[in-house]
Amino acid sequence: MNRFLATACICIISFGCLIANEQENAASASLEIMYLANEGMFIRSGEKTVIIDGLFRGGVSRYMTLPDDLREELETASGEFNNCDLVLVTHLHSDHFDAASVYRHLLNNPMAQFVAGKDVAGLVETEAGDNFAKLQDRIHAPILQWKQDTTVALNDINITLLRTRHGWWKNYGLDHLGFVVELDGKRILHLGDIEMTEENLFQFKQHLINIDVAILPHWLMTYDKGIELTRRYIKAEKYIAVHVEPEKLTEITRNVLSSFPSAEIAGEARQRISY
Repeated sequence: MNRFLATACICIISFGCLIANEQENAASASLEIMYLANEGMFIRSGEKTVIIDGLFRGGVSRYMTLPDDLREELETASGEFNNCDLVLVTHLHSDHFDAASVYRHLLNNPMAQFVAGKDVAGLVETEAGDNFAKLQDRIHAPILQWKQDTTVALNDINITLLRTRHGWWKNYGLDHLGFVVELDGKRILHLGDIEMTEENLFQFKQHLINIDVAILPHWLMTYDKGIELTRRYIKAEKYIAVHVEPEKLTEITRNVLSSFPSAEIAGEARQRISY
């Protein structure tokens, strides 16, 4: 009888440990995305965190900008933005990036690794001035030509950089990047202000499959050409529409959901989406 009880206790304890481990693994594997403004996103999975296009100031008048309190938290690396692992920037436009904002965050967060195109990195270097030596080991700007890609690992996170074209021919000279970020086995795609052309996506088709969350400018989900390209090349479990003008939020929401019924539309600062 005592032997039976002892065996039963061991089984109960083992089962309890198994459940606890599963719960712990599930918690660490959860993915949370916080919308910041325009295309700015804060992504968390387990203990890993990433900011994409979230450190900017003036912005563009018709698009959403960061509330002052949120921008201050980001730049001072305070609250949940403390010890962020990666800061990524798709391109240098003022509704995606501000050199002083990025520089301030990097000073306040010695953990952060920064990845961007060479033109963006150059502006951060200019902003840093004599202090650049303190940051240069954490600033990464691979030189890529249009249609090239590369993968780097920083702070135990794999990031694939896709050298795409920004919309409109006057922006073709920008070092415009898309990112595939891998966190705890999940793949998050952010394509910045990518132009709606097949040539811009075809070269990267191998990177655009098995995406867990695709963060896309709304024109890839509202215009006929964008919808066609998204359905052909971007195979994602979930979609989030960004770069939404506040004055057109209702219209854009209706148009996105008509083609992607389960999509989320980013329209409010600190909006949280969990998977």
